[in-house]
Amino acid sequence: MKKSLFITLLCVTAFFTCHAQHFTHGLGISVLHDESRFSTNHPYIGLAYTPGITFSETRKFAFSVTAPFRAGYSSSYFYADTNNIVISDDWQSVIVQLPLLFNFNYGAGSSQKARARVGFFGGAGYGVQMRYYHEKVTFGEDITTGSTTAFSTGAAFNAGIRLAVGNSYRRKNIEAGIGYFVGVTGEDHNIISFHCLYNF
Repeated sequence: MKKSLFITLLCVTAFFTCHAQHFTHGLGISVLHDESRFSTNHPYIGLAYTPGITFSETRKFAFSVTAPFRAGYSSSYFYADTNNIVISDDWQSVIVQLPLLFNFNYGAGSSQKARARVGFFGGAGYGVQMRYYHEKVTFGEDITTGSTTAFSTGAAFNAGIRLAVGNSYRRKNIEAGIGYFVGVTGEDHNIISFHCLYNF
């Protein structure tokens, strides 16, 4: 069993060593939201970082494996004063996503050999997600607070376009994309996200 696992690991390492062309990095911003009563009107705004590795490159297309990391923050606040009774609801949440995706890339940004100025990509995989919630509700002199952390795993998808920039157009580009996370285990909310990255 151990020998088979070692041989498999050796073959995978050899494959990426022979076929991998270059590592990529993308840094930018993201917006994430679902259909829950809070984040529909108050989406998560945060950081987007996507490291990746490409392989099987040609002048027109390439395949890649990426791990798009997303971290966002959202909050909402309601306040009312009725007959000298203060009513307020202070809600805050943090979300972190990390899927592993297999992608097909075409045109700009697909490989170091690509000469196109415009390109696109699409991919699918599986990922993990964590959300932290904190809420404080005030009704007159009664104050209720609570917090929880929810974990989930699920299928992940992404797609988007790339526009090459600068003289080193084979490597640097602006990416605009959309992602979708389908909760399978744990918290089963489906999260849609939008991002804009500078890839280098």
